[in-house]
Amino acid sequence: MHKGRPHIRRVPRFLNRTALGFVIALLATPLLPQSSASATAAVPLDPVTTFACPGGGFYDVDANGVASRGGTGQYLDSTGVVIPAGNCAGNLVLDSSVKRIEEFGFASAPLTAVTLPNHLESIGRGAFSDTQITSLVIPNSVTSIETSAFGLVHLTSLQLGTSVSSIGSSAFREAALTTLVVPNSVTTIGSSAFAGSPLTSLSINSPSLTVGSSAFRAIASSNLSCFYNLGNANLSPSALQAAALPPACVIHRIATTVGPNGAIASTPSYIDDGASPDYVFVPSAGYQVDAVQVDSADVTGSLVQTTDQSRSYTFAPVTTDHTLSVTFKPIPVSNPAPPSTPNPTVAPTPEVSASPTPTATPSPTPTPTTEPVPTSDRPRISAFRLIGFDPGSARVSMPVQLQIAKMASKLAGAKKILLTGYTQGPTVLKVDYSLSLRRAQTIRAALQKILGNQVHISVKCRQSTQVGSSYRAVHISVSR
Repeated sequence: MHKGRPHIRRVPRFLNRTALGFVIALLATPLLPQSSASATAAVPLDPVTTFACPGGGFYDVDANGVASRGGTGQYLDSTGVVIPAGNCAGNLVLDSSVKRIEEFGFASAPLTAVTLPNHLESIGRGAFSDTQITSLVIPNSVTSIETSAFGLVHLTSLQLGTSVSSIGSSAFREAALTTLVVPNSVTTIGSSAFAGSPLTSLSINSPSLTVGSSAFRAIASSNLSCFYNLGNANLSPSALQAAALPPACVIHRIATTVGPNGAIASTPSYIDDGASPDYVFVPSAGYQVDAVQVDSADVTGSLVQTTDQSRSYTFAPVTTDHTLSVTFKPIPVSNPAPPSTPNPTVAPTPEVSASPTPTATPSPTPTPTTEPVPTSDRPRISAFRLIGFDPGSARVSMPVQLQIAKMASKLAGAKKILLTGYTQGPTVLKVDYSLSLRRAQTIRAALQKILGNQVHISVKCRQSTQVGSSYRAVHISVSR
């Protein structure tokens, strides 16, 4: 609540649709009203601006930038007069003037999506509870997400901003999240904050963190056998058990040094114990890989060609930290043979005779035939990339099918094709190896339908710590 704001009482209308377990948890906290007499919400301060919602309904923003009255409940003012809420619906883009979402501000509203403004600072308790939002990006300006702010919202995608410090109890309870990255700004995760989420990947970057009881309850150990404690937060075994968290994953790091005139295509921040990552070295134009060392040992002879000048190195199963360095050198330029200088032709001196004698016409000198120079046997290599895979899926989506159809003519005359399946970051996970390999295998099956069995098609897999659809891809290297 905001100091100095008059109050109205809110009559809840959605408790009959609330799961029993959620209700019990909320009764233990001051989240949702148990009756109209005990529930209060702030009256907007004048001047109030009313905004229409794209799917119908409205919400208010007061002089302090507080957004409210977008939910489906009703309010009673201080005199007992019923004030209907806005019933905001559809794909909502909140106005840039909003700095805070009032408690219950959009609770139970028929919202399908929401875009939060860049200057938003906090999200009140129950603000978007029991809505139909499935994907959410928390702006970097937000510092607190209060109790049950998104309770009973079945989110499948969540990106937390870099300034969030506290996540309240039951804030994301019953979210359908499979992947979660907790930024290093978070210091508190409340009880049952992510209870019910079927996580398969969890990365915690916070160096100092307090986790409430049952914060991650109902995570199946078969799906999440360990989590990534990348911030090295001091979480004791008893704290992990109380929060329903598995032990931290064993990870290793590979420190890289890159010389001028080239780069490493991607450098994962850490490696799973027992994983075999590969590193691709990409020279600048006019350069080639000179030498690669792992732990000061030269491994240049173990490199594999990926394109004309790029090379890759694959680690044996990693069980400790390593160092890796690469240098580049200019591509040697072969000096062309100097052109041969023709011998000068000396004109014969005519002999003087008393009587002119006809001179025999000399036969023309045959021109020498230049022997053909044999061409290099090195194959010509072309590279393509298929993008558009859905997150966590190896299915050939419609965008990928269209790309395959367009490049069919470019694969004519291919002798060998190498398919490299990629997943996306922000980390390298064991589960990603099979996914990236399945993507490559799926594309091989699609290409074999076009090219038949006359072309040898091999597959491999890689992971990238970059994020985005362009990193959920299959790279195609074609040798002719």
